[in-house]
Amino acid sequence: MARLAIISSYNESCGNASYTHVLKNALSAYFDVEVIALDLFLIQKDANKFRKQADIHIKEIAEKLKGFDYVNIQFEAGLYGSNIPDIRKRIGWLIDASPNLIFTMHRLDPLKSSLPSIIIDSIGKRSFSYFKHVVHLHRYESLYKHIVEKVQDASRTKNAWICVHTKRDRRIAQEMYGFEKCFDYPLAFLTEEERNRAKASHDKAAFHAKHGFPKESKVIGVFGYISAYKGVETAVSALGHLPDDYVLAMFGSQHPQTIREHVEIDPFIGKLLGTIADLSKKKTEETRDALKQFGQMKLLPKDAPKTVAEMNKSLINRTRFIGNLDDPEFIEALSLCDAVVLPYLEVGQSMSGVLALALESDARMFVSNNYSFFEARKYYGETYYTFDIGNALELAQKIQIADKDFTAARDRAYEKYNIAGLAKLFAEKFNAKSLHNT
Repeated sequence: MARLAIISSYNESCGNASYTHVLKNALSAYFDVEVIALDLFLIQKDANKFRKQADIHIKEIAEKLKGFDYVNIQFEAGLYGSNIPDIRKRIGWLIDASPNLIFTMHRLDPLKSSLPSIIIDSIGKRSFSYFKHVVHLHRYESLYKHIVEKVQDASRTKNAWICVHTKRDRRIAQEMYGFEKCFDYPLAFLTEEERNRAKASHDKAAFHAKHGFPKESKVIGVFGYISAYKGVETAVSALGHLPDDYVLAMFGSQHPQTIREHVEIDPFIGKLLGTIADLSKKKTEETRDALKQFGQMKLLPKDAPKTVAEMNKSLINRTRFIGNLDDPEFIEALSLCDAVVLPYLEVGQSMSGVLALALESDARMFVSNNYSFFEARKYYGETYYTFDIGNALELAQKIQIADKDFTAARDRAYEKYNIAGLAKLFAEKFNAKSLHNT
């Protein structure tokens, strides 16, 4: 059987490592697969000694590729360096060393403007902070363009493809950069057996007991690393508009790459805690005012203070930080939450792994109207509820009343897009002989 190397993060706490694990299993139907793990301890450091050792590490991987027939490089910029020049040269070494290649880009932003136009625009706005922000984006857009051109050059002498996860990203490669050997396929995770098992999960009592949720509560879940772009504050605000039997659970934690020495708390998590406290205080004050008004009208039953207090539990007590879960527990939570919420902001994200996994797990899902989720609908159709970015009231209302049955549409989407199908497509693009023997 032909040998395939997957270059990626592996056995790490990150979405790319989890995706690589399921991809390895699926590709094993066609290839003898080995994951070559990136040493993020070396690669993601700024100090010169670490950068030199990281270069040696990447060169050793490149040398090792001589023993393989096919290579898949899983690319997110941060996996290959802490600065763009390092990322460019290391990716170049790996592309040059790959005998036959599928280069998976989890993001492909188009080059929107030139440096001279950015400078002129910044002068017009009289904003140095704007200039720094746009230049930062420009540098990454230039990196993505460089990578497409590098794979395009490689394709002239060997079988080399780019795989992306949205039709928009495929158009960028093909129409903007003229590289036809680019194909798109959405993220996929669960085998048919795993999907059926997730859909059959119904033991909510055990799920509530495990995580300390009240027995009769309704659980709203947000998933993944807690970051500003995830729009978690919208979910917190929505909780304030929902009856008191709803709780908000955050299945995830601070991203490891944001951990800094001597920093007492991640700035965004600190801000989020402040938002929860402020909303909780506001609701308590509203309850106190209502009690006072009813009392003045002599319409207040004797047990009203106790009754209202029970109904108006603090948002602090209704918000839970669960932390990271292993993959089976993560999937269980997606399946058993009463609402899975993805309130993401628009940040140019390509495809959300949580969205794909939630669909496969048959989650009752509510997602914001950003471009990433618009792209996902091109594959999945109408298979989840939507709400406008930041509209907490709309989200709360839909969580309570939404009642569509997406089962048939999700089954059709899964039949067309699944991890086994992606593995077969890889084999076809590689023209692998093992494809014809299965």
